Amino acid sequence: MMQRSISFNPVMVSALLDGTKTQTRRVIKPQPPAMVGEIPGVAWGAGFVDVECPYGKRGERLWVAEDWRAVHVNARLRKGDFWTVQFSDFATRGCESMRDHRMGIETCGGPMEMGGIGDSYGPWKEASKMPHWASRVSLEVVGVKVERLQDISKEDARAEGVRLDGKPDDCVSPLHQYAFHQLWESIYEPDGFGWDTNPWVWCVTFKVITP
Repeated sequence: MMQRSISFNPVMVSALLDGTKTQTRRVIKPQPPAMVGEIPGVAWGAGFVDVECPYGKRGERLWVAEDWRAVHVNARLRKGDFWTVQFSDFATRGCESMRDHRMGIETCGGPMEMGGIGDSYGPWKEASKMPHWASRVSLEVVGVKVERLQDISKEDARAEGVRLDGKPDDCVSPLHQYAFHQLWESIYEPDGFGWDTNPWVWCVTFKVITP
């Protein structure tokens, strides 16, 4: 079974691990032509969205890419030494946020990239640089649909993993939509796909699978 990668920022990875995130929305690229207008979520199946979903289909798996770094656990750098993969939530999750893996110096980028002989910690690397073996979370796709961003319901906004201060996790409120609005702006507005542009998005529903 082919597995594709999908990147999440540290806050959303935390939501995945806590079980509060079961959906993600990603911008469709390229966007459907303007003539599609307000055609509802059947647009994909009807052929108005003529690109394949890059996040797979029901039953397929995705592996989660996130910010990471390698930690060397021996005093000397040797091919085949043990390294530990450390994730950005180490401060809050401790050893739960580390994963052992045996890899050669070449895999890590060599001693210079790792900081030199005697250094314990390698540089932080962004999610796009994470190899599959370093991933600690997998997702099984439950469903995929197409919709306009602003059509998100309060239930789906909650499923996106946003939280409301002072509210229990099982609370469902229109405020979840506002919180998701703010989250979306922080990620996509710099790329020209802010909330007000109301882009067409892939809506991927999944269940979390951890090693």
